[in-house]
Amino acid sequence: MATVVFTETAKLLARKLIAEMPEHDGPSTPIVVVTWSGGVKDNRRGPNGEVVWETTEAAGWKSVVAPWGESEDLPLAEHTTNIDGLVVFIDPRARSATGTLVANATDGTLSVEHRTT
Repeated sequence: MATVVFTETAKLLARKLIAEMPEHDGPSTPIVVVTWSGGVKDNRRGPNGEVVWETTEAAGWKSVVAPWGESEDLPLAEHTTNIDGLVVFIDPRARSATGTLVANATDGTLSVEHRTT
């Protein structure tokens, strides 16, 4: 399983984003999510009617702050881990990944670098 670590700047930003998270309907806890995204592609028609594909989000590991709506089926403690005081949900696909997933702060957003060495 890949190890997940947060740089100091990522921890600061995550804490800031958690503090600024608006209230949600019903009980929820703000958490940090480290997940794999297959990327996002979109298509449009070119000038001659051909389909033009554009990548709007590259595939790779991502990190966001999101609300966790706890329920009996999804108890927070069973699905998250504590990393340096942050409550973190790690995508189960990290179990098959190797190396280290390093969460960092880039331009005011969380990012993840996958280091395999």
